[in-house]
Amino acid sequence: MFAWTTEPKALPTMPFGKHRDVSWSDAPLDYLQWMVRQGDMDSDAVWCAQQELARRRTHTPPIG
Repeated sequence: MFAWTTEPKALPTMPFGKHRDVSWSDAPLDYLQWMVRQGDMDSDAVWCAQQELARRRTHTPPIG
């Protein structure tokens, strides 16, 4: 149970901000890059942004 609670949560869409409810694959690149640089950003959101940035680097189709 502990491992499950410490793993990042895959959020289906941006959870806040001016891009709230936008899919990660539709979020602007500069916004994703900004998110991962923030020290006080929600860790699940940062993880999702990092995953999307990695996906874009490898040119794989979006999840979902």
